[in-house]
Amino acid sequence: MACYGASITLLLGAPDSPLGTPDLALVGGLVAALAGVAAWKLPGATSPAAARVAAAAVAVVAIALLDALHPPGGAAALIAALGGEAIHEPGWTYALHPITTGTVALLLLCWAPARAARPVPQNA
Repeated sequence: MACYGASITLLLGAPDSPLGTPDLALVGGLVAALAGVAAWKLPGATSPAAARVAAAAVAVVAIALLDALHPPGGAAALIAALGGEAIHEPGWTYALHPITTGTVALLLLCWAPARAARPVPQNA
C-alpha cells in the first residue's frame, strides 16, 4: 500500500522527524483510515471523485485537530475511498487491518531498529 511506503520513508529516512513518530503513525493512520471509510460509506456519496476528495480532506483535518498529523494517513484515507471490493468489503475494519496492524509491523521492523542503531550521545 502507498501509505506504507511513505511511512517507511519517514520511519527509516527521517527517524527524528516530528511527523514520523510511532504515536503519530498509529493514531494518524487509524483516524485517517476511518475518515476514508466514512467518506466512502456516506449516504449520497454517489460520486467516487467526491468521496476521494472528502476522504483526504476530512482525514487531514481530523488528524491535524488531534495533533496526530502523519502525512501517510492521507494515503490511507484515499485508499479507503478508491479501493475496490477487497478494501470496501471489510468496511470499518479496514482501519484495524490492514492499516493499524500494518503500522505496528512497520514500527517493529523499521522504527525500533533504526532508533536502536543510532549512536548514544556522550555527555560533554
